[in-house]
Amino acid sequence: MTSSQELDIDASYTKHKLKNIYSSGKFIFSKGDKSEVNLIITGNYIGKNGFISLSPTAVKNNMVLNRLIIRGNSSGLTNVSIKNIGGTDSSSLNDLKLIHVDGLSEGIFNQAGRITAGAYDYSLVRGDGNNRGNWYLTNKHNSNNRIERPEAASYIANLSASNTLFTTTLNDRPGETQFTDRQTGKKKITSLWLRQVGNNNNWYDSNNQLKTQSKSYVTMLGGDVMKWSSNGHKQGRLGLMAGYGNNSSNSRSSITNYHSKGSVEGYSIGSYATWFTNNTDKLGLYVDGWIQYNWLNNHVHGQKLPKENYKSKGINAAIETGYTIKVGEFIKHQGMAEQWFIQPQTQITKMGVKAKKHREANGTRVIGGGKGNIQTRLGIRTYLKGQHAMDKDKNREFEPFIEANWLHNTRKFDTTLDGDSISQAGTRNIGEVKVGIAGKFNSQVNIWGNIGTQIADKGYSNTSVTVGVKYNF
Repeated sequence: MTSSQELDIDASYTKHKLKNIYSSGKFIFSKGDKSEVNLIITGNYIGKNGFISLSPTAVKNNMVLNRLIIRGNSSGLTNVSIKNIGGTDSSSLNDLKLIHVDGLSEGIFNQAGRITAGAYDYSLVRGDGNNRGNWYLTNKHNSNNRIERPEAASYIANLSASNTLFTTTLNDRPGETQFTDRQTGKKKITSLWLRQVGNNNNWYDSNNQLKTQSKSYVTMLGGDVMKWSSNGHKQGRLGLMAGYGNNSSNSRSSITNYHSKGSVEGYSIGSYATWFTNNTDKLGLYVDGWIQYNWLNNHVHGQKLPKENYKSKGINAAIETGYTIKVGEFIKHQGMAEQWFIQPQTQITKMGVKAKKHREANGTRVIGGGKGNIQTRLGIRTYLKGQHAMDKDKNREFEPFIEANWLHNTRKFDTTLDGDSISQAGTRNIGEVKVGIAGKFNSQVNIWGNIGTQIADKGYSNTSVTVGVKYNF
């Protein structure tokens, strides 16, 4: 028999034939170019903890895997690695025969490492009954489900973050604050603001196999650059903003327990414009809109797989309107003056950030979905403006608020791998509640903050913490 320590077989011929093999080393069966190739052992095969690596080759438009064919008997243990089977229809891979034994099949061919292609994880399994001498690829968990791989969820998490990291509402960006210059006594207006957001998100895929947890951080800086007014009360303003954000996610399969890490980080630049029909006390109608260009670097690193790198970019835009109503005004204990307001509001956001098409190291073609999603937000915000008697002649007031929203998305974020799509579940309709407070400590410093939570079906949840500060120069 031949004892193989390491044999690198270049699949440049139609067939390779070897006699009896005592395998304690490596067979590296390389990728062919145009012809189907098989490694044929004409005698017996004895595995002594050896290693065989098989790779695919293309025959016209059909995928044919290099096969190991044993004409005699098999025995012992052999580790088998399957590489580069992505880039084809998953239906042609499931139940595909890789190893055939004509004689007595007592050998064990143990899967070495992960076998991934398209949206699925595969296993190397022995056939049943009359096929017991053969070994096959399978991605079946049971008769109804195929085994999804967690990298699909990482691609979705990256795409979702690319489109949502920098979205804002009017109340996320503080309006201009009037103050009196201490030296001249003249009123000036400034609007430089800094906003920072931390976020924690949990969701499942549509087949409830992949659970994803992600964390993100965003910092945005902006300010008004132009304002105009028609009668002193009605006022419009135009501003610029820029931001940096990152998101890291961990996705895990409930079937295989394999995990995948996703990450995205990048930048946003944009502008916003706001119109108040009554800028003096902010009562009545307002209209707000913004547009952003986002560009980001993305990474997906699956367990026991090479790290994948790609980019995403695109334009997001939104239009928002609301109406502020003063419900009442009253004096509470210790001379605290309070005013109560209600503000119904709606916002429509168009999400246009798209990931570039990507091909993984194993050959899988990756295409992100969900571009063009339109998110509609309907909500109501109620808040109090309060000032203690001791602060009567000071520029100091506080504004606690609570806000409830309903969000509807026209499209789900998903990813298509070799033609098979996996999507994020639970995001079609989302309920949201925010609680927070804004405060003006003096003519120079404003701060605000809130805690928000989103809940939807199929285990979707999202929690965010926002803090902001504005300093009047």
